[in-house]
Amino acid sequence: ESLKEYYQIENLPIELKNKKISELNLTSVNADMLMDELLVSSSWSKGTIDLELQSTYRTFDFSETTIYDALVSSAETFGAIIVWDEENKTSLYVLCSRTPQVYQ
Repeated sequence: ESLKEYYQIENLPIELKNKKISELNLTSVNADMLMDELLVSSSWSKGTIDLELQSTYRTFDFSETTIYDALVSSAETFGAIIVWDEENKTSLYVLCSRTPQVYQ
């Protein structure tokens, strides 16, 4: 079981899998701004976003996709994982280092 599979439990954000995005183009946004845009039409809200992700900016073009798929693909772009909190209907972006830290 991979780390990605562990945090992205498929049945939690079912509402987000049913909400379609026909087209959304965002230029130079951080994870905080992106989640605001993606979650605006849902009952979900963003939770805590790692500070490093708030200072990282990317451009996104979403077309004919779901909010869930957009969140998952953008998390991969940022090098982050999503932690779903179904009880409070929040989603958290957590920075996930692509290279393991080595401590001596």
